[in-house]
Amino acid sequence: MATTANRVSAQTSDEINRLLRWQMEERLAYYETHADEIDTRLAELDREWDIERTLEANASTVCDVHAPSIFQLQRSEVDLRAVK
Repeated sequence: MATTANRVSAQTSDEINRLLRWQMEERLAYYETHADEIDTRLAELDREWDIERTLEANASTVCDVHAPSIFQLQRSEVDLRAVK
């Protein structure tokens, strides 16, 4: 069984893994010579992650709010079938 650290790469083609590794190495080489841009990039990533967390929380809220009515509808349909 794959460990948490390599679970995704174990299920991804070698070609894609090579491409991802190459892209990572390119980014590392870039920031090695442009260290003054690292803080700006980290701030950008923080904003992206904040947006992603907000979207996930909103999706969870939508499910929490609408799930009871969906389950009630399904129960009503089952009850109606039993009556017929």
